[in-house]
Amino acid sequence: ACNSMAWFYAAPWPTFAPPLTDLMPTVLSMVGIQPPAHVQGRALLGPHAAPAPKYIFGQRNRMDERYDLTRTITDTRFRYIRNYNPHRPWGQHVSFMFQASGYQDWEAAHFEGKLNPVQDAFWGVKPYEELYDAFADPHMVSNLVDDPAHSAKLNELRQALDAYMVKIQDNGLIPEGCEAQGYVNSRAPGVYPLQDAMALAAKAASRDSAAIPDFLDALAHENEVIRYWGAMGLLIADERARPHVAAIKKQLLGEPSVATRIVLAEALVKLVNDHDALITLGTIIDVEPRGPLRLQAINALTWVGDKAKPVLPAIRRASKEDHRHMRSAAAYLIEKLEGTYQPHKPMAKAGGYIFSDPEHDGVAGAAHLYD
Repeated sequence: ACNSMAWFYAAPWPTFAPPLTDLMPTVLSMVGIQPPAHVQGRALLGPHAAPAPKYIFGQRNRMDERYDLTRTITDTRFRYIRNYNPHRPWGQHVSFMFQASGYQDWEAAHFEGKLNPVQDAFWGVKPYEELYDAFADPHMVSNLVDDPAHSAKLNELRQALDAYMVKIQDNGLIPEGCEAQGYVNSRAPGVYPLQDAMALAAKAASRDSAAIPDFLDALAHENEVIRYWGAMGLLIADERARPHVAAIKKQLLGEPSVATRIVLAEALVKLVNDHDALITLGTIIDVEPRGPLRLQAINALTWVGDKAKPVLPAIRRASKEDHRHMRSAAAYLIEKLEGTYQPHKPMAKAGGYIFSDPEHDGVAGAAHLYD
């Protein structure tokens, strides 16, 4: 399903592989042990097998060196997808994934302008919501979100997904590297106002023009997650946030959250090529001790394009550090900024992965790490 993020969950139940949350309870059931009540997944086999649920849920978060945030639900026929990072394309360059010739050929055809609109959609930004009839449209190409005939189903799946996110205390809206991250930390009283974060993230991701004041107000909130999604709303708003550059800059200079500063800095560099914002991102990838935050900063630099060139020395240093995903992201960004990137050109040693290398017996299909 080239037009859908949820490649692992692309087919309707029961034809796709079960989610990994079902693995542990299934194994326990097969050896006669009742799965614990707090486990999210269900046993598919054995004496403690659970009945098929009404809905199946899926997700996409960080993929190696790239960030995305998507939630999905299916009732076996219809699939609803919610993209919380619609400003990022489906086709982000992931070094491991792009070892595959199919991705290389696809990207090369994109650069050469040889794709039709459906094939080319993978390389563009995403809608906030998608709805597909997987029986009538198994490749999930025709998005039914704006079709009045499917409004009832759309609302049903929206509400079911919201309820499930609240039920499991979905902590995916917490940026990596923040204090609230993690099963235990995110459940501490007052640390993670999930429903407030969901409401603000929905306004941000849906590109709600009327919500700009809400995003600016959120920057003054005491909670880091809320400030982060206020910043994200302004980043996703793009040109609509231009009148508020001064407020964004003021927040950047006083913002205590590194994750939020990264988002604010990306917005400022994209909008007005702000020097302080660019130096902020370069400094984070140079000195921030937490790997996930350095990775977020180099991703931000990737999406500002040639405006990142003044911090190339920091990016080069990142390409040599002892963090495989940072090396992957930095190697790609260096080639993009220098104009040497080619879809079929191997980046294995810089990125950390390789499928075929004479130094490792040329065994195709084996993954070797250069650490």
